[in-house]
Amino acid sequence: MSTNFKRRIINKVAAYSISLFRDQPDTRFTNYGAVGEVVLTLPTPGPQYLGVTYQAKGLADQIIGFTGANAGDLVTKHDLAANSVKAQTAGEMIGAVLEAECIRTADSTYKWVVAGISVGHTFTVTT
Repeated sequence: MSTNFKRRIINKVAAYSISLFRDQPDTRFTNYGAVGEVVLTLPTPGPQYLGVTYQAKGLADQIIGFTGANAGDLVTKHDLAANSVKAQTAGEMIGAVLEAECIRTADSTYKWVVAGISVGHTFTVTT
């Protein structure tokens, strides 16, 4: 017997707030059809999100990325308290892929680790 598992892929053309109740873990979001910036707001990290991942994929030549619900909710390259991570460099937005995963840190707080997982793209971090 086989299991037919399909990831949920959702196109967003404007800013969107992710919710565990609406958006199952491992959902992929794209900016297909967008004519402006698409920033996905991650929920406040907590034990209910531990191990949950989401992806953002650039399919339009528009900014795409993740932001935290609160300042400092994100961990990314060289930053333990980032606010957002975006693909926004001209010529590097199409094909950009970012992944966010909720983890528990050593001091028992929760954060979203956001990584640009596509090769050759520049990701901008704000703190």
